[in-house]
This record gives sequence, structure tokens and C-alpha cells, in this order.
Amino acid sequence: MKRSVQFNQKLGALTPKQAAFVLEYVRNGMNGTQAAIAVGYAPSSAHLRAKEMLDNKFVEAALHAYVNEAATRSKVTVEKVLLDLELAKNLALEPYVDSNGNIKRDLGSFLKATELQGKYLKMFSEKINLNVEGSLETRQSMNVSDLTDEAIEKMLLVYEQTRKPTTDS
Repeated sequence: MKRSVQFNQKLGALTPKQAAFVLEYVRNGMNGTQAAIAVGYAPSSAHLRAKEMLDNKFVEAALHAYVNEAATRSKVTVEKVLLDLELAKNLALEPYVDSNGNIKRDLGSFLKATELQGKYLKMFSEKINLNVEGSLETRQSMNVSDLTDEAIEKMLLVYEQTRKPTTDS
């Protein structure tokens, strides 16, 4: 694989073992322990060495350069991902007939795509970093996997109503 000048420059800032770790980390599906073993660390301490490598700012920079390069090569963009999620939501709402002859919709896939769009917009918070001076405003997040079927049906109804064009009478 041909690598960009930027990525090669980032690798050049690393020791040979760090550079090998970066390549093995990617080759091993972003598995730090396996990458550490592949570059010669003992299996018993590989997870610790992997953490040390991943905490290194030069290794991190090289990994970011590689990921950015891969995204550019594969032409993955934020817009494309968001369009694909919208398409997945629309397809999930298309009715289908299950093996028992019942008409169904894939609400689980609809909710997952909606959740991913919400995460992109930072509507949900996985971690909370709090540093407050003065007053504090709070916001509550919800876990869509905890929704009842009734709540899902209501959400689906609202969603479908917003999709339909309105006509003036």
C-alpha cells in the first residue's frame, strides 16, 4: 500500500519499534495487545506495553494520520455516513412480511440509525466532564434501548408525520 508523505513523516518521528507497533496495530484490527506481541513484547505484559504505546503522543499522531489517510482513500465523509444512516432509517421503516405472514418494520435498525445520528450531533452524552463556576444547568439524556414499544410507536408516528408533505386545502 502506498502511504502519504504526511503518514511517512509521522512514522519517521517514531522509534523503529513504535513505527512497527503502529503498522501492526492497524493490521491487527486496532488490537493493541496483539500489536505489542507482534512487535516483540512478552504476552504477559503486552497489554501494558500497548497502553504505553497508545498513550505516546507521537504514536497517537501517526495513528491519526493513518486513519485520516485511510478515510481519504476510501472516500468516507461525514456527509456520506449521515446520508447512509438516513437511507438505513428509511429502509428500516419499509414494511416487510415475516415468516408468519405478519407485516413488520425493523424498528431496532431505525432506532440504531437515529441513535448514531444523535451521537454525531452530540445529543447524547457517554461521559460527563464537569467544571462549574457559578450556576449549573442540567440536561437529561435517554437511552433509546430502554424505550417501550409504545414509545417507539409514538416516535415512529411523529417521524412519519414529519416525512409526509402537507397539502393546503
